[in-house]
Amino acid sequence: MKTRNKTLLALASTVVLLSGCGGGGGDSGSSSAPETKTTPVVHIQPIGAPVIRLSYLPEDGGVYSANLLQIDPGHKAQVMMDRPNGLALIYPKNGVEQRWILSMKGTSNTQWAGWMGQKREVGKIPPVVVIRTTDGKDDKRGFDRGRGIVRPAYPVIDLQGNESARLALNLTTTSKLPNGADTPLYPGWAGFVALTPIKSATGELVAGAWQQNDAAGKEFAFVNTANNGGELTVDIALPVANCHLEGKGVASKGLSKLDVTGFGDKCDFKQSSDLNQIENSWMAALAKVGKDQSVTAYVTTYTSAANQEQLVIGFPELDGLLITADKQ
Repeated sequence: MKTRNKTLLALASTVVLLSGCGGGGGDSGSSSAPETKTTPVVHIQPIGAPVIRLSYLPEDGGVYSANLLQIDPGHKAQVMMDRPNGLALIYPKNGVEQRWILSMKGTSNTQWAGWMGQKREVGKIPPVVVIRTTDGKDDKRGFDRGRGIVRPAYPVIDLQGNESARLALNLTTTSKLPNGADTPLYPGWAGFVALTPIKSATGELVAGAWQQNDAAGKEFAFVNTANNGGELTVDIALPVANCHLEGKGVASKGLSKLDVTGFGDKCDFKQSSDLNQIENSWMAALAKVGKDQSVTAYVTTYTSAANQEQLVIGFPELDGLLITADKQ
C-alpha cells in the first residue's frame, strides 16, 4: 500500500507541475478514494491552490448563468463582473464524455465548447478539450487541450457583495485576444467564469413560439414547441439554410433530450459573409450531418432576470450549436 501511495503522490506532483498554478478543479483528497456518483463535499479552494484531481461537472447537466470574474486587490476571492454576462449549458454525462457550451455576449460575442473525457486509465488524466470562437472576423479560434479546468467550489464575490463557493471554469488559456500583447478578450477579466444554476429552468415545455435573430438582426431560428402528455415535439425552422428540423423527446424536469431529424435535400448549410464566425462554425457543423441521420439535442426553458421567457436548445455534437430564443 505504501508503494502504491508513493506512486500516486508522484503522479499527482507531475500533474501540478504540468498544470502551472492548478488550472484544473476538483476536491483535493486522495486519488485512491473510491469514486461515487454523488456530489463531493464542497470546500472553498484558495486562489492559486494546486488542484490534483480532474474535477467533473454535475452529472445530470443543467443551464447556468455565467459571469466573468476579475481580481480585486482588496479581496482574496475574485469578483463577479456585471457585464458582459452569458449562459452555460452543461450536457448530461455519459460513460465516455461530458460536453458543455458557454456563450458570452457583450461588445463582442464569444463561445467556448468543452469536451471532457470520463474514462480513467492508469497513469493518465482524462482528456479535456476547449475550443473558443469569437464573432470577430480577424480572430482565430482558440484551442486548449489536456488541462483540467473545472473548479467545483471556487471562492466568488457576487454582484451583491456576498462571498460563496461557486462552480467555475478556468479559461485563462483561451481568454486573450490574438494580438500577442496578453490582452484579455474583455477588459478586466482574469480568465475565470462563475456559473450559477438557473432555478427556473425546466425541460417540461409548454406550447409556444420562439425566435432567435442572427448577428445582423435577421431571423436565424424560429421554434415551435408542443407537449402532449409529456411527449415533446420541437419544430426548428432555420431560414438561413432553408431547413426545417424536428425534435422528438420525453419531457423531464431539467434538460429534456431530443432526437432531431430532417437534414434532407432541401437543407443548404452554407457559410456566408452575412453570418459571424460563430454562426458560420454552426453551419459547417450542420453541413456534416448526413441527410438520413439524427442528432441529439437538449432543450430547456427558463425566465430571465428581465422576466423574459427563454428557450435554449443545445446540440453537443455540432460544434457548439446553441439556439437561445425569446418567446413570441
